[in-house]
Amino acid sequence: MLKIIASEKIINPGIYNLSPEAYHQGPGISRSGLMAFKRSPYHYWYKHLNPDYISEPATPAQILGNALHTYILEPDEFEKRYFVVPKFNKVTKEGKERWQKIKSELGKKETLSIHQYQTLQHMAASLKKNKLALQLIEKAEIEQSLYWTDPDTGILCKCRPDILRNNLVCDLKTAQDGCPRSFQYAAFDYGYYIQAAMIQEALKHLKQKIIKDFLFLVIEKSPPFVISVYQLDQTSLEQGRYEFKTLLRRYQQCLETNDWPSYEIQEISLPRFAYT
Repeated sequence: MLKIIASEKIINPGIYNLSPEAYHQGPGISRSGLMAFKRSPYHYWYKHLNPDYISEPATPAQILGNALHTYILEPDEFEKRYFVVPKFNKVTKEGKERWQKIKSELGKKETLSIHQYQTLQHMAASLKKNKLALQLIEKAEIEQSLYWTDPDTGILCKCRPDILRNNLVCDLKTAQDGCPRSFQYAAFDYGYYIQAAMIQEALKHLKQKIIKDFLFLVIEKSPPFVISVYQLDQTSLEQGRYEFKTLLRRYQQCLETNDWPSYEIQEISLPRFAYT
């Protein structure tokens, strides 16, 4: 059994018990990094290598998604990472003073509104009514940070599967519309299929596990907070692995040449609907 490293510093490839902040700030290229690179190498450079880059604040959707992960998968960590702001008038003198006091005591905690917190509670309650969802989470390995060196390029890669049970991986996702058709598009747009392939690679190298089943546990963010479970088919996993390897080779070339091009000059035409 491979030892899980209880450290906030990544020294070698392995399985680490990291906070989300340490994982995101640590070395290695992740799915989100590859998706920026897929858009264009310059997009990746600007966000990840540019010394003058100022990180953008998380969007409300990102905050809710991250909070849900903690609330459901790591409940003991929730109060350490989040503060629910009580409802009060921030315009009055007393309200302004109270708000300043709250902000001074937050530290690194993220704030949630009462409405956001209530939404989390409703989403979690919906999940707890779904037997399959509970079975997936129960006794699973949660939020492990996996680092491995790609044998073809020598590049350090990383991923962080939400739920690992035996030979099955499941990722928790939120969605405005969790129906099959909408989530198909989300899986493509956000590169979830590439993420799945990366997790397969990581577990193959670090645990000698061949993962064939990759599931998505999807929770809608508005009433009635419907739960869906989808399995990614093998064709999509193979496409994810192909794109992962292709992007990694291009990334290696950019590192070696220190050339990070944006969009190429090319001919374009109007979309099909323009022609009647």
